[in-house]
Amino acid sequence: MTGPKAKWPLFLLAWLSLIPVFGFFIGSIAAGWGLVSSRPRALVAAGIGAGGALLNLGALIALGIMTLGSDRPELAEARRAATQRGLVEVVEALEAYRRREGAYPVSLRVFTERVDFRHPVNPIDPSGGFFPPRLFEYRPAVDRQTYELFSVGSDKKPGTADDIFPELPDSIRVQSGLRIKSP
Repeated sequence: MTGPKAKWPLFLLAWLSLIPVFGFFIGSIAAGWGLVSSRPRALVAAGIGAGGALLNLGALIALGIMTLGSDRPELAEARRAATQRGLVEVVEALEAYRRREGAYPVSLRVFTERVDFRHPVNPIDPSGGFFPPRLFEYRPAVDRQTYELFSVGSDKKPGTADDIFPELPDSIRVQSGLRIKSP
């Protein structure tokens, strides 16, 4: 006579259902196995597997909706506004950096490597998409006393008509080292 079946293989499969993308398939298998199994607590494992599968399915659907709806004019305008806000925040952070260090940084990576929790800066360009994330285009002068800063726009290529440049109030622009490149 054999003892009760081990429950761990079914639970392992159920917990693996939480892995993004593949979890949908793994969760479906775990849910089906849990429903037909005589292992102890099989229904609990089936519930975990089904939950993981549903979470993955929901994430895939949300990602699909975001991807398919990304060409709508309202979203393009919202992305442009978010990009403009981000550019202004980066200009302010660059000016604070120059006051503190005496020159502008060599790269915007300084804001990702050394996080100031009192004044966090996000130099990621939202208009170019998030997959993969891309920093704003930043080009300091050789002497690091002036710089160019812009977003590459939705085509993700610098130097094209859809590039977005910071729109600053005159009070900030005249005091900053920002060089506005003609589009």
